[in-house]
This record gives sequence, C-alpha cells and structure tokens, in this order.
Amino acid sequence: MSDLREKFVVGNWKEKIPPGGFEYYVYKLNKFMQTRRSFSMCTPTVVICPGDVFIDSMKRQAKCFQVGAQNVHADLAADRAYTGRSTADALAWAGAKFCIVGHSECRRDFGETEDLIAQKVIELLRCSADLITPIICVGEDDWVREESDEAAELFVRGQVRHILESMPEKLVEWVMIAYEPIWAIGTGKVPTPEQIASMANAIGVELFAHSDDSVDELPPILYGGSVNAGNAAEIADIEGIDGVLVGGASLDGKTFGQIIREYCQ
Repeated sequence: MSDLREKFVVGNWKEKIPPGGFEYYVYKLNKFMQTRRSFSMCTPTVVICPGDVFIDSMKRQAKCFQVGAQNVHADLAADRAYTGRSTADALAWAGAKFCIVGHSECRRDFGETEDLIAQKVIELLRCSADLITPIICVGEDDWVREESDEAAELFVRGQVRHILESMPEKLVEWVMIAYEPIWAIGTGKVPTPEQIASMANAIGVELFAHSDDSVDELPPILYGGSVNAGNAAEIADIEGIDGVLVGGASLDGKTFGQIIREYCQ
C-alpha cells in the first residue's frame, strides 16, 4: 500500500473521563495538534471517541481533531424503542464523524453478532443527518492464536467476510477495519510486527474481494491492543497498517500526544 495513504490515530475513552477533566484534555490536545512541528513524517487524522454525553461539547471545542462515538444502536428484530441507546442520526446530530462498532467488549458482554454489527455499519452509512465512518473491530481470542497464526487469520477473515457480505458492495469503501486481538487488549501483550503485517494482508484480501477499489484505495486498516508511546513508531512501520486504535493510553493527554508523535516519526 502507498505511503501516501491517510493515517489515523483513534482514542477510545470507553466509559472513563480523563484524570484532569474533559475541558483541560481538549485544550491540551488542540494545543498539541496545532504545533505542526511535532510531526516529522505525517499529520494524522486524530479522532477521540468519548462517552456519548461528551460528543456535542467536544465537537464544539475540537479545533484540530475529529470526534467519534463508541457504539450505535441497531435493531435486527423490529423498529422498537430502546432506553439508553443512541441512533446514528442522534450521533451525527451531536457531531460524531466516526463510530466504533463490534468492539470485543460489546461482543462479549452484550452478545453482539456479526449480523448485528453489519446492521450497525449500514445504519451509520445510511444516516440521514450525515455519513459516519464505521470503525469495525475484529480480532481473535488467545486460544485461536495459540492454535496457529493461520488459524487466527482465518478466524478474522471470517469475521470481516461475514460483515462485508451483509452490506451493499458500494458501501464497503466507506468503512475502516480495526484489528484488535482480544488477548492483547489491556494486557501489555502485542503481536509481532510480522504477525500484524500478515493479518493486515489477510484483511486486505477480504476487502479487495468485496470492493471495486485498487489495493491502494482499499479502506484503512488500524491496529489496536496495548498501543503505547513505546511501540507506536514500530507499528507505524508495519506494511498494510494505516493507523492505531488506542484504549486506556488515550485518557492521558500527554501520553496520547506522545503516541501521536511517535506514530508520525
């Protein structure tokens, strides 16, 4: 893939609030992003995905970064009312431009299936208010990886294929894929660069099979799972990876800034 492809650094706050408070975090991130000399190789698209209650305020204050959501409501059964859920239209109205879907925590705790995740992707891309880019999370459990690297790649390719086959082909070009091995999330463990590159290639094969785009125009592929300032530069050098999805480390503004800088060295 071309070195000219757009790069992404996405922060997922989950249910948490930065230690110094929301407004101070936004102020510091704006200031950091405005200092262009911090980046020697690229100026990435930076996205923060806070809790839904912060999206509107963050969008109003964000100067040099984008705002996303962590999930979206979709209903496979019927058009029913749900308490505590946010639709794609509501997220777009609040200012979200991206939305994480299919995170392993949602798959595990809420029983989200590939069919439901595909429906969420469609809801986001058909949003009447404004298009929201889905960041589709995929990844294998430790027992799959322990079986073999090939088994892990077949598992993840199956996840990607199921979702893409449930979507109109013309919408595929608008998605992003985040490879997050479940065994690496919050554990400090990270696959080898060779394993990540091989997985990116496997995902790219599925994207190419379901898209009319050339290889250089395929949707972005991100890596997530224990990303930190110490490994961001190494991940940036991996063939086929267009960015990182950062969890807990994105809550500390200084650390997140270091990750952005290291990713773009």
